[in-house]
Amino acid sequence: MRALQTEIFKLIEVDALFVAIYHEGTDIVDFPIFFEENNFHSYPSRQLSEKPGLTGAVIYSGRPLYIPDITATVVVDQYAPVGTNNLALHTFLGIPMKIHGRITGVISMQSTKVDAYSMDQIQLMENVAVQAAIWNTPAMKLA
Repeated sequence: MRALQTEIFKLIEVDALFVAIYHEGTDIVDFPIFFEENNFHSYPSRQLSEKPGLTGAVIYSGRPLYIPDITATVVVDQYAPVGTNNLALHTFLGIPMKIHGRITGVISMQSTKVDAYSMDQIQLMENVAVQAAIWNTPAMKLA
């Protein structure tokens, strides 16, 4: 997973990044990568149905979610973002990782800038998420 973080940082400017792995059977989401302020942090697992936030919005919809400014009142009211951070994050880009139509997790990039990512960058990260989902399958981990 660290290799994934390294590659993403080569492709796009990111102030915060997380990879969430979703366990559908238990409705638990884990965060093996949670990067913020140039450091890795541990971030607790959680029951997604109890606090879906932006991660839940991506997982439950199965579609990418791009929000130019997550501090907007309408966004806070609709998604109730979860987590506390020390950065003044604005842009959120969350992309589902899918295998055979099943959501296995989310890759999320965030920026302190408002409306930080272009359509080309979003499409590039969608391609990265496809590769990350394939890597995250049990068969690939055993290889």
